[in-house]
Amino acid sequence: MSRVFALLFLIVGCCNIVSIQAQLIKTLDRDRYLAKVKLVDEFFCRFNGQESRQDVNAQYKDRESSILLLFDLAKFKSKSDSGFVKAMTFAKDVVEDSVFINYEDGKWFAKVKCAAILNKKPTEFITFLTVENVRDSVYKWVISNVDGDIFKTSRDNPHEELYISPNSHELFFSSLRNVTKDAYEFIDDYTRKSFKTDKLSVFTTLVRSGQLKIDAVSDLDFVFTQVPGYIFTIRHFERETKNAGWLIDTLRVVSEEEKNNLKKEILR
Repeated sequence: MSRVFALLFLIVGCCNIVSIQAQLIKTLDRDRYLAKVKLVDEFFCRFNGQESRQDVNAQYKDRESSILLLFDLAKFKSKSDSGFVKAMTFAKDVVEDSVFINYEDGKWFAKVKCAAILNKKPTEFITFLTVENVRDSVYKWVISNVDGDIFKTSRDNPHEELYISPNSHELFFSSLRNVTKDAYEFIDDYTRKSFKTDKLSVFTTLVRSGQLKIDAVSDLDFVFTQVPGYIFTIRHFERETKNAGWLIDTLRVVSEEEKNNLKKEILR
């Protein structure tokens, strides 16, 4: 009988330990869930100081600290790490310059890596999407540009041997037939020097003709240009820590000239 009581006591004890462990894990999971930046809109709120992490001390709930907590902290070895020092300077500049980011401002874009099929063969390329106003407070995402080897034309690597003969006018330009039948892949070589097919036009042509189909999104970054002197990107980190979700992945100090070039190429 004593053995039975001992066994029951052991079972009850084990159950209590399991119960305590379950509660502890549940609490830890909840804390991680609350700390995680689950949505891009939530990233906006924390960056703008409209929301702060509830699991940190009051001294770390100011806007500068909130911005620092939005970095992928795994990149930094210590507080003296040059990357962390740059992040602190960035956070300070954001607050001092009163910079805020939002969905509608048109100074950010999505950089989407796509796995695709081109003429039944696998390929990949980058699609850039920007926010565009439809009317009043209605917005939508639009494809602003693309990048990848599949969008290069023969003008990127011209073939000097390809041209329409100078005396073709005497032959009623009959060689035009060969240009579109036999040399169609190099059509750009036959156009005027000032002509340059832009990548977005090549993309729309390939899609419209049914030659190019996006199979899946294989990677995604959001690029922000709102902060004077900086460009930063965010991406999603899935891991079992409080520093997870949508976090700042890269931070670059840039000139306004570089930003203007980016606007011409992507933001338009």
